[in-house]
Amino acid sequence: MTSNGGLVSNSSGSSSSAGSDTSQSFPSRMPHVVTAATMPAPTTAPIHKPVRPVAAAATGSNAGNIASTNGSGSHSSAPVQEVDLSGLWVKDRDRSDMAGYEEALDVLGLSSMQKVTARLIDGIEIKQAPNHFTVNFVTVVPFFKVTEKVALDGGSSQLNRRDLRSGKQTATATSVPGGVLVDMRWGAPVQGSLSEQYSLEPDGCLRVYAETRVGERLVASHTIYKRSKGSKEALLADSQKRNGSFTDVMRRQN
Repeated sequence: MTSNGGLVSNSSGSSSSAGSDTSQSFPSRMPHVVTAATMPAPTTAPIHKPVRPVAAAATGSNAGNIASTNGSGSHSSAPVQEVDLSGLWVKDRDRSDMAGYEEALDVLGLSSMQKVTARLIDGIEIKQAPNHFTVNFVTVVPFFKVTEKVALDGGSSQLNRRDLRSGKQTATATSVPGGVLVDMRWGAPVQGSLSEQYSLEPDGCLRVYAETRVGERLVASHTIYKRSKGSKEALLADSQKRNGSFTDVMRRQN
């Protein structure tokens, strides 16, 4: 399901220079149905668009924030000021585009249970190293233990698909001005892609701008995270206090 804006998957697979194994088990699944009722009009705009650096972009904007390329599909060779995004980050729902996040879940065709699981992701833990970028999704859902480890600035990683269908997706991570850009692409069935740009806001918060594409449908959204001053255990305890257990949440859906 998305950290920012997409739905995270487990990272079982191999990588040319980085990779990890995790497990994920959903008790049951409903049929995958892509809902288009709330989707914007089809667009053919490319995922990567020439824009000003994300660090200078206005908070809350959902347009034109994926880092630009040099026109050939690869990123510019200009020097990049590296930013270490490592740490525990707590989702700020008031500043995040939750409506756009819901649209992204729809376009991915997730089941009702998978959507509930995605909504309960309350934080992320990032570990950034010279050769890999790792994101662990923090949630009270007991059976959803997910870590994605992607090769950074060279090579690619094979992960389970973000839309939770069978098969693999190819993921790459690239250092860009002010942060890291992660690109994920998968083929049939329901070919699609997800680009997530992690960058720091002027106030020190983490902004994850995401573009989710399936066919010609494109959804843009952003998620804001505040750096946690506590532990992962404290974050989970606070989440359960607000939401109740996963069983409680599922019961309220019925």
